[in-house]
Amino acid sequence: MKLLIAVLMIVIAISVSPSLAGNLQQQYAWDIETSSGWQSTGITSDTLRAPTDKVGAIRVRQTVIAMIDGNVVASTSTILNYQVLDVNVTRPFFIVQPESQVSGQNQTVMLVSLATGTLPISYQWQKNGLDVAGANQNTLTIASVQETDTGNYRCMASNSGGSILSDWASLTLLINTTITAPTLNFVSDSQAIWLGSPALLHCQASGGNLHFIWLRNGIPIPGAIAPDYLIPSVALQNGAQYQCFFWNDVGTNISGIIYLTILTPN
Repeated sequence: MKLLIAVLMIVIAISVSPSLAGNLQQQYAWDIETSSGWQSTGITSDTLRAPTDKVGAIRVRQTVIAMIDGNVVASTSTILNYQVLDVNVTRPFFIVQPESQVSGQNQTVMLVSLATGTLPISYQWQKNGLDVAGANQNTLTIASVQETDTGNYRCMASNSGGSILSDWASLTLLINTTITAPTLNFVSDSQAIWLGSPALLHCQASGGNLHFIWLRNGIPIPGAIAPDYLIPSVALQNGAQYQCFFWNDVGTNISGIIYLTILTPN
């Protein structure tokens, strides 16, 4: 369904000579600009509703016609600019915001965001307010973090209804960190997630120069090599046991089991 931002209702006074006696009437004509010129809508009332086949900016010409006893005695036209919106389009909004992270040198870091709204949704990551070339997914992976990678990151999600920016997330580098045995600081609790909803698992560890891999039912998940593991839309097969395995040059460690249960409507 299309919706005009404002219903066009304009009454323009037309001066008519007092010497013209008779029954004064006022009529309207509405035209819409097309690629081939002005096209009559056939509407003669004082209100024009948006066309159902157009979305976006439109130019409208309203002509007010004064008539006495059926004879045109005066007319005036006004050009109006309006925006027609498609109310079936839901602008994107973030349901997963990126989180600030602290990384050791040469570690892999993943920033995760996820927006919902009318599809398709496109993404663009920014660093310190500037677009990151090629960063057009809802996740941003930075391999082998260096000092030049530090800064503030955010993600822009866009669809036909507009754009929205995520919260800022900072990336900080620990320099000259003493490497110690990997220690688990935090891991996500078990979750019960509705079918089709996103699931985010998070693992936070210390020890320096850490590497990560997520396991599902004890088997490594290809590409899941960051402290965060996002499933944008869970399916029944995602119901499983998950663990975060991490290591450095000193040793290895593994989290406890996270149970992911998939809920389905009755």
